Amino acid sequence: MRSDRRLAAITHCHSVQSNNRASPLDGLIRRAVERVTGEPADTFDWTESLTTADEIARVLRGGEGRANADLIFVTDHVNESVHALDPDLVSLAVAEPRIALGAEIQTVIESPPGSGAYLDAPEVLIYGGPDRVRSPGGWHYGVSAEILGDIQRTCRPATARRIELHRVLGYCRARGFAHAISHPLDGHFVELPEVLRAISSCRFIEAVNGGYGSDSTRRLLRYIALHNEIVARPGGRRAARAGAGEPPPGDGAAIARWLTHRLTSPRAHEHLADGLVPWGGSDAHLGRYDRVCMLYRPPGGRGTPGIPEMTRDMVLTPACELLEDRVFEIEGRGNGLASVVGEVLRLVVANARRNASTFRGFRSFTRLVTLAPYLATQEILRDRRQSLRLGALLDEVLDDMEAGLEPSTAGRAAA
Repeated sequence: MRSDRRLAAITHCHSVQSNNRASPLDGLIRRAVERVTGEPADTFDWTESLTTADEIARVLRGGEGRANADLIFVTDHVNESVHALDPDLVSLAVAEPRIALGAEIQTVIESPPGSGAYLDAPEVLIYGGPDRVRSPGGWHYGVSAEILGDIQRTCRPATARRIELHRVLGYCRARGFAHAISHPLDGHFVELPEVLRAISSCRFIEAVNGGYGSDSTRRLLRYIALHNEIVARPGGRRAARAGAGEPPPGDGAAIARWLTHRLTSPRAHEHLADGLVPWGGSDAHLGRYDRVCMLYRPPGGRGTPGIPEMTRDMVLTPACELLEDRVFEIEGRGNGLASVVGEVLRLVVANARRNASTFRGFRSFTRLVTLAPYLATQEILRDRRQSLRLGALLDEVLDDMEAGLEPSTAGRAAA
């Protein structure tokens, strides 16, 4: 039996720990600083979020017009440069069991397969398991620096500069860590077949992200519904439309045949999710932490449910039960392009002020405040063009797959 109460969980937000080399924008910002100053930018202290541990604690308390939540997963950017967790965050999580320290971990994918070349891939949100972990400072929910270090050691191919996406997903499954793929149609340059291979293998797919718009949401929700219909009813396909070969990256019909075969006849060495659950996160860097939340319906019974119950459901409860019982539901929606650009510009200006001593005089400061937003905006627009290209191709794939469904099944998937 499930409780009638729903807990509001912030499942994707950042703090001051998303800083310097851990930030995906770090290289771009440092290049801008070097162009302005003519000197190395090693001492420039860049952070992608200004949210402190105290602010996260206030979110839990709510009131006075502030965001409010029952549970918070802090998911700071993580890559090979992160070797410790922020002591203030650890102290907060030790004292407050409604907060878990997760991670948004940066990954790569070999592309094309077998080439030995790696591209930046969708990030993975790691939430940890139902048991506390130990950090210097105490026991808390989520992950520890030791766990993150182990992921870096075990999931990084010898020739790659960063850990590999499917190895990370396998690591989480093997250790019972709740996890999700973060905004898989945005923020990377992997081709669609590899994106689809990834999202079809992970149970929780962040379809609604507070930093991106509705186009990606619509497409991901459509794919999730079709995936669940096909996996539940593999006999509802016309076998002649299936194909096992690796598809050309831009051929929608070939990708549809390949994906159909993957969903109905997965290879023994490749994981296929038993079902996909739509996921949402605010991806907040500067306030608005609850602009997208997950509403969690915990098991009924005695006691006060929290992080352990939620992560246990994510790992152990079959996807069909999670969907049928509406255990997780998304509340909120993403941002438009203008809002995303505006948030990045605010971050650039705030960081320039924090590092005013880096610049010799007001002119250099002003040049950075002009140049860095321009470069950041160009990066956002480049990502946006890639997302639109992937999205248009995904529409073709889904149209072709739905055309191959038996009529009764096609009606349910379209609904």
